[in-house]
Amino acid sequence: AAGMMELRQAVADKLKKDNGLDYDYTQIVISNGAKHSLINALMAILNPGDEVIIPAPFWLSYAEMVKLAGGTPVIVYTKQEENFALTSEVLESGYSDKTKAVIITTPSNPTGMVMAEDELRKIADFAIEKDIIVIADEIYEKLIYSEDKKHVSIASFGKEIYDRTITVNGVSKSYAMTGWRIGYTASPLKIAKLMSSMQSSNPNSIAQKAALAAITGPQDCVEEMRKQFEKRRDYIYDRVSKMPYVTTIKPEGAFYLFIDFSGTYGKTYKGE
Repeated sequence: AAGMMELRQAVADKLKKDNGLDYDYTQIVISNGAKHSLINALMAILNPGDEVIIPAPFWLSYAEMVKLAGGTPVIVYTKQEENFALTSEVLESGYSDKTKAVIITTPSNPTGMVMAEDELRKIADFAIEKDIIVIADEIYEKLIYSEDKKHVSIASFGKEIYDRTITVNGVSKSYAMTGWRIGYTASPLKIAKLMSSMQSSNPNSIAQKAALAAITGPQDCVEEMRKQFEKRRDYIYDRVSKMPYVTTIKPEGAFYLFIDFSGTYGKTYKGE
């Protein structure tokens, strides 16, 4: 139910090589896409009334999945002028004695911002202090364009945060395999067993074989795609930056431009 052993082991090997994370294959659960992985994680950890902190802007499904799992989404707001940084103060504003988890995503959908290591360490310290779980959505990890930024897995900071982290990833973005529907989680064994039992049946075997080929095969295609996406990022950012009344920040990863249209209120376009 948790996926083919070969693919689970390949994911564990990938996490060790790319992210500095030590997982046994039994801690890996393969699902029907990262969205399935996320709902599995939330259903495994939430009880009715539990709260989950979600930094905004966020992928719209996060809040709805928390609700489906019986929890309550608590939205906290980051600021464009601070590059949508998730600070300790912002986290604290959403915390209560009902808080069970926080969802983070880096690179971000929809802002494209990449969390720096010092930002992630503050989140890790917060999670350890409050004894809450971090659900780390790392699906865009291979799509980073800023030379001064690199992807860092929050679970790599030590045992205390490792034991409180559910790392979510998949093949849809890094390998452009969206339709194959293969995602995965890496988590403490107790949580992995809960997700496996709840999932009950495995993703289709053909897609698992394709994911295995992607993860264990040559990786130069990933860099080729990243470079093409970087060109597209530069083009669209340049075009939007020249538009009147709208503002945006240059995304450091993923493939989104998060645009502030508030300056268009009451305006009429008089161009050609």
